[in-house]
Amino acid sequence: LSKLNCHHLLVILDCCFAGNFRWSSSRNVISALETIHREHYDRFIRYPAWQAITSAAHNQEALDYTDERGIAPDSLHSPFAKALINALKDMKADLTGDGIIIAPELYLYLRDNLIDKKGLSELQTAGLWPLQKHDRGEFIFTLPGFVPEKLKPAPPLDASKNPYRGLESFDEKDSELFFGRTEQVKKLQNFVKTHALTVVLGASGSGKSSLVKAGLIPQLRQDQTDKWFIIPPIRPGETPLQALNNALKEAQFSEIQPQQPEKNLAWSIDLWAKNNPNSKLLLFIDQSEEIITLCQNEDIRREFFQQILTAIDAHRDKLRVVLSLRSDFEPQVRDTGLKFIPKGYSVKNTELKNRWQSGRFIVSPMTRGELREAIQKPAEARVMFFQPPELVEQLIDEVVDMPGALPLVSFALSELYLKYLNRQWEAQNQGLIIERTLTQEDYQDLGGVTLSLTQKADEEYEALVKENATYAQIICHVMLRMIALGGDELTRRRVLLSELEYPAEKKNLAKAVIERFTKARLLVQGQNAEGNLYVEPAHDVLVRGWQKLLGWKQQEQESLLLQRRLTPAAIEWDSLRNKEKEQPKGIIDQTAPILDWVDRRLLTVENLVNKIPAQFAKLLRQAQNQQGQSREKPVQFLWNPNPYLDVLDKELKSNDHWLNQIEAEFVQQSVLQKRQNISWRWRIAIAVMLGLSALTIAALIGQREAQIGQTSAYRSSAETNFRINEQLNALLDSLRSSKNIKQIFLPSNDLHSQVEQTLRNIFYGAKERDRWEAPPGIVWSMFFTSDRQLLVITDENGTVRLWDKYGKQLAKLEGLFRGSISVSPDGSKIATATKDGTIRLWDLQGNKLNEFQAHQGAIERISFSPDGNTIAT
Repeated sequence: LSKLNCHHLLVILDCCFAGNFRWSSSRNVISALETIHREHYDRFIRYPAWQAITSAAHNQEALDYTDERGIAPDSLHSPFAKALINALKDMKADLTGDGIIIAPELYLYLRDNLIDKKGLSELQTAGLWPLQKHDRGEFIFTLPGFVPEKLKPAPPLDASKNPYRGLESFDEKDSELFFGRTEQVKKLQNFVKTHALTVVLGASGSGKSSLVKAGLIPQLRQDQTDKWFIIPPIRPGETPLQALNNALKEAQFSEIQPQQPEKNLAWSIDLWAKNNPNSKLLLFIDQSEEIITLCQNEDIRREFFQQILTAIDAHRDKLRVVLSLRSDFEPQVRDTGLKFIPKGYSVKNTELKNRWQSGRFIVSPMTRGELREAIQKPAEARVMFFQPPELVEQLIDEVVDMPGALPLVSFALSELYLKYLNRQWEAQNQGLIIERTLTQEDYQDLGGVTLSLTQKADEEYEALVKENATYAQIICHVMLRMIALGGDELTRRRVLLSELEYPAEKKNLAKAVIERFTKARLLVQGQNAEGNLYVEPAHDVLVRGWQKLLGWKQQEQESLLLQRRLTPAAIEWDSLRNKEKEQPKGIIDQTAPILDWVDRRLLTVENLVNKIPAQFAKLLRQAQNQQGQSREKPVQFLWNPNPYLDVLDKELKSNDHWLNQIEAEFVQQSVLQKRQNISWRWRIAIAVMLGLSALTIAALIGQREAQIGQTSAYRSSAETNFRINEQLNALLDSLRSSKNIKQIFLPSNDLHSQVEQTLRNIFYGAKERDRWEAPPGIVWSMFFTSDRQLLVITDENGTVRLWDKYGKQLAKLEGLFRGSISVSPDGSKIATATKDGTIRLWDLQGNKLNEFQAHQGAIERISFSPDGNTIAT
């Protein structure tokens, strides 16, 4: 064979042990084309096709007969030969009905005809193997009179026909391009049928969302044994209840009404079930870690969990709830859910935890064969090829052992497709036709799989900055808003487009950044549960892997934390401001100047009423009464007393500030309000001074001097304490100074400035975040749980107290040997030891879970293993 100079060669072996030909091949999976297009045919005849079809496996025998003419009757042919003759004589192997038979079609026909009804093939097993000179071509049998031009051309390609999803997950509508997960989908389908709650767990980028949306859901719709109704998938976001209600509304279910507890999710399903008695119901909550990373309102979290748990409890035979969840957020989401078990729930905490454990479905990494399908088959669906074919194996080699690499592979393949479109467009302009191929050259130009994403982000960044250097700061500010700060690893955050409305000089630049990065598929836009437009990174891998973004986060960490506090305050103020514009003005609005200088935070009427003339007191009391009758006003939500206001004002005055339009207006109004408050206080002081008698003035002057001395002493003490690093005491002394200065009429500018500067220095230098008083006595040891939500303290008497991070005592364990205590890594258990060597296990509510004798004497130390299942003593 090696000496033959044939372009196309097909060797057919109907003989014993023909299957030993497998040594020549790496081609194990043969799939039929739905249609052979003209582009397929041109490729098949252009490249060498050296193939062998065999009749028997390595452990099988084959036998055929001939008569004196060399032709045997049909009854004497081997099963393989009989099938081969029928396949070619009657063109039965033309599976696509296009007038030609290619070697894979012939093989598939033979394979299927040699298998009995039980799926077995004991006598002969067909095989197709490429030989050493085989290269992208296919051996072809054609009917007499066949004309290649009659083959249908492949559909034209454009950006909308991209066979790959890039960083986005597959949706149900993309299921025709979802390959490589056949076995996982079958397992998940069977799992969901037997579990009321299924938690699809995997690392970020393992394909959890796609597995459910493009794999499980289409399969359930086609299920022959059960009739399934699918509620549109939801993402919790910042308002999970609203997301749930929107999905129910779209599915024409009754919406839940938290204000009416009886109208809950279980009730809504009850109404649906009456009209669908024989149907199953699926609710899919995608990226459920957002309940922790994005939803910050604990009341909303509680309500959402209780709605889901109550519905599962009430409809265990009909409802199936599926969560997709990143593995690194599982302990937080699980423990939050367990914390919010509804009252009267039929399942206790321990049993619910067991059900969570039994409902865990781990998404396994893709094998080489699965990766090959996921890479090759979408291209085949668009009549596209890899050039050279070895490029597929190179892609697999790069990512096969890389956790969470699927989005990167998909992004690189999507970019290869777009590069092909560019080459196609250039060729058409020159009147040329090029092959529909994803090429090695384009792959190398991308930097391979691992660099394709960040290189793309860098390219878009550099291109914009080249146009206008101002884009550097705009991109930084826009992208930093799209980082969620919860959890140990960075995750993406949905940002409303309204939050990205910047002042006039930056507005168009920010809009251009969003459009450019969206067009580059680095960002995606959509609409949230409330109908508001949003934008977010296409995948977590972008916020975790783009070095520029990680560098910006490191540099702007403090500003980022401040921005996350400022944004909701500014939005709330703006909302009230807009509502006020819609209200008719009344007497309250006309007396605004009076209300401004009666600032309850810094000056109360009661402190002055005994020191001012009656008519002045009357005026102030009228103002106070009017203020008590008024509705909530936007001015009450300003940050004029906030210690960060000076920092924000300084930021706003810089040329490259990060504040958006509403935040900038909020800061401006807060600064203005602060100045008005100060101005009105001095006016009150002057009016009071003018209305007092000379004797009172003299007394006040004496009091003023004493207070100045006390204020100076406090300030001096604060500065001293701060220098010796007693930051809490320094802060307290400084606050006392600040309080005193408010009681001094017309203090000197110098004293006022000194106190203000001392307070500012100490406030911004203080490191303490939270504080509460522990019980008296010696604190022997302290432990934080891994999620930093709980503090464990032991004292000299061997008492263990469990506190939450807000200083609320959760449990108290008495009479334990001091120092011998350990907290499990997931924070769910505490191990303690007594002097006689006994170990006790406790939950966070102070309930004893287990007790056993470990030593005959005192235990020096206890430690949990990383998985929390083993204790060393």
